[in-house]
Amino acid sequence: MRTAQIVQLAAQASLPFLREDAVAQHVAHVALDAHAEADVVWLTLKHHRQLAYRPIR
Repeated sequence: MRTAQIVQLAAQASLPFLREDAVAQHVAHVALDAHAEADVVWLTLKHHRQLAYRPIR
């Protein structure tokens, strides 16, 4: 999914803000969530090594 699609889906779910956080010691994991003032939905939790992965075409 592309960023624009994720932003659009989050807004449709009344969760207009996206946030990326480093989780755990030494920034081993990165979490992405969509949130409003009172609600948070975790979208993904990835190990930092997965962020550099690109599929072979």
